[in-house]
Amino acid sequence: MGRFKRAIVPVFHLLGCCSLVVLLATASPAEEPEQSAAEGPTAAQAVQAPAELPRITAGEYRVQPGDRISSSVWGEPNLSSDATVMTHGAVSFPLVGEIAVSQKTVSELTEELRQAYLLYYRDPKVSLSVIPAVWPKVYVQGNVRRPGPVDYSPERRLLDYVGLAGGFSAGADLSQLTVVSHQSAAATAATFDLSPEAAGEAGAPNPTLSPGDTVFVGTAMPVSVIGAVNKPGALTYQHGLRLSDYVGLAGGPTNRAKVREVVLKRAGPDGDGAVRKVDLAAALGDPDDPKLNPVLEPGVVVTVPEQFLGGTLEWSDVLRALAAVFIWK
Repeated sequence: MGRFKRAIVPVFHLLGCCSLVVLLATASPAEEPEQSAAEGPTAAQAVQAPAELPRITAGEYRVQPGDRISSSVWGEPNLSSDATVMTHGAVSFPLVGEIAVSQKTVSELTEELRQAYLLYYRDPKVSLSVIPAVWPKVYVQGNVRRPGPVDYSPERRLLDYVGLAGGFSAGADLSQLTVVSHQSAAATAATFDLSPEAAGEAGAPNPTLSPGDTVFVGTAMPVSVIGAVNKPGALTYQHGLRLSDYVGLAGGPTNRAKVREVVLKRAGPDGDGAVRKVDLAAALGDPDDPKLNPVLEPGVVVTVPEQFLGGTLEWSDVLRALAAVFIWK
């Protein structure tokens, strides 16, 4: 009997351990979904949380149907509103009712709403912002690295939009940037000179633009290098290049070049232009001096004069001349 009891006890212990394992195995799947359920909503909320959209609080953007308008009055939380512009171009504001908002700027709407609240408050401080249904663009075309649309922002200026389009390409004409605006019934165009020569102490003009404006960057006229150079011809204009740079791109002066009497001429609208003499030898001696080695503008013609019989001749020139005489005889 004692032996029977001693045999039964280990069996009960074994059954108890098996039951415990089964209970743990069946309990663990139930606990995992509970943990996932606790973590799930937080992750989902993080994914679904909308990003804060940029708002227009100033500038020339005009409200369109579908835009969201948020307004508030300082110290009056009951007057805060956030509404979408209806198809007929109006929004209902607390206390004052429906107001036509389509085609009005933020500044115009802010003042109109302030005037409406003046009937009820002594000096209402109104704040208003707009989230466009379709974000407006400024279009940058022509000689920029990445032409195309750029998002409009009231804080951005002309050079900001050019920078967002990749900046000027090598052959861009900085002296004539055209901005075409469609804010009025008829399109208007304005031209700006952003060249370093025209900027002076005041700096280059850098106006703010309106939504839908188009910036066109034209192609600069080439710089021509003719006369006593090894590869005369027209060269693509590049900003910031100096006289010595263009002469170098033209193969450099020949051994018969009169380097102290180089002539620079910029053609004007009527065919005449300013003429200037430059000492190329001095420019090569001090290439960083803007007076000795000037930065050239688009369309400049560089003429390097050549010495003839009255000047110094190389032996090769003399031999060629003698050979020509012998052949002619």
